[in-house]
Amino acid sequence: MVSNVCVFTLLIALLQAPPWVDSARHQAQFVSVSEGVQLEVLDFGGSGRPIVLLAGLGNTAHVFDDFAPKLTSVGHVFAITRRGYGGSTQTESGYNVVRLGEDVLAVIDRVATGKPVLIGHSLGGQELSYLASTHTERIAAVIYLEAAHRYAYDVPGEFERDLPNLPAPPSTPPPAPAVAGVVLPEAEQRQSRGRPGAPQAILAGSLQFTKIDVPALAIFASPHDVATGDFRGSTRR
Repeated sequence: MVSNVCVFTLLIALLQAPPWVDSARHQAQFVSVSEGVQLEVLDFGGSGRPIVLLAGLGNTAHVFDDFAPKLTSVGHVFAITRRGYGGSTQTESGYNVVRLGEDVLAVIDRVATGKPVLIGHSLGGQELSYLASTHTERIAAVIYLEAAHRYAYDVPGEFERDLPNLPAPPSTPPPAPAVAGVVLPEAEQRQSRGRPGAPQAILAGSLQFTKIDVPALAIFASPHDVATGDFRGSTRR
């Protein structure tokens, strides 16, 4: 049985511990994107063309804390936390791809000088596709990181036509990584849970994108299971 003295000592130690500080190399700011709505924007520094990072579903800009500094040698890097998550405003509505894409554009207009390259992970790909097909004059290029699935780019029959022609995975599998699994930056792990219902609203508010009008690069793991499920809502574009 733990004595009362041990419990008391533990509580005192916890109370006296210095508060946790996010040591990632960024400066945080909050950008107003519409009335009463502010998004958390992390500025990782760098110079040159702006590079804007968009997180996947359920993540915040802090998921890029370890990755973003690797890009500062080629551009000025920003990362955005979409509404409903982290430090951004948790709104009751506005989770369809049009509103989310316009939120990103509002941030770009406020913090970026020149046409940015947008890099999106996972479901962030649908915001990339919205901007790349609707605001082409404002975007230099888009890069999909495991993000060019059918919620971001869907020409009927194209996956089925091209998939058999993709190169086969190597016959000899590469050696397993030293550390298995995904390790999120500590700041990402400390983020508060997103607004209840936001993921479902984002999925329901997606569109079908069939044409990307700016230079685009899609990066997938190989071997890879192409997502053939229907993530879209009833609205099509």
